[in-house]
Amino acid sequence: MQGSLVVFSKQPDDQDDNDEEDQVPKPLKWTHNFYLLTSNEQRSALKQLVASLSNDHKRLSAEALGETQSADLLHKASEVSSICKFLATLSKYDIAHTIRSNDVTLAFILGACSLNLSSISTSERNFMALLMELIYKLQHKLCIAPLSFMRNLLSYVNKDKVGMMKLEAASCPGGSYASVVLVVACSAVE
Repeated sequence: MQGSLVVFSKQPDDQDDNDEEDQVPKPLKWTHNFYLLTSNEQRSALKQLVASLSNDHKRLSAEALGETQSADLLHKASEVSSICKFLATLSKYDIAHTIRSNDVTLAFILGACSLNLSSISTSERNFMALLMELIYKLQHKLCIAPLSFMRNLLSYVNKDKVGMMKLEAASCPGGSYASVVLVVACSAVE
């Protein structure tokens, strides 16, 4: 029965022994063809299935999902790196394309952060792009990603430290210029 979802639960007539064997989920029955369900029904069924898993099984599932994306992420990391070779291609960089082209990884991140792609702000979109670039870097050690490269390029040409700190504060969780000044001032008092 390829394409069907197996629902795991205890049969009503199962004995309530505390044997190790009873801790392993048993297939209850084939419920219906998963692919005939609407997208919302599929999401609901998968959420119920995942919610019933132990944290160890959730971790294993997350690892397995990640492993299925590994080759795709490596390919996209190489593709993205090629954008930074010329300023002309860098000037045409589209953050939205980077985000949309990683639909599985993006869906995982959006779900984990309780975000919806259609309603994220510009700054959240930029954070998503930076996060994707960090994932690329983990996958491809030589990756030079466009948004991060542009930040470095701006740092290189801009001698305004305050302006650069404000730019950094808008694009990373490092605090604002005022936060940095306050911490430095408080540290000087100690």
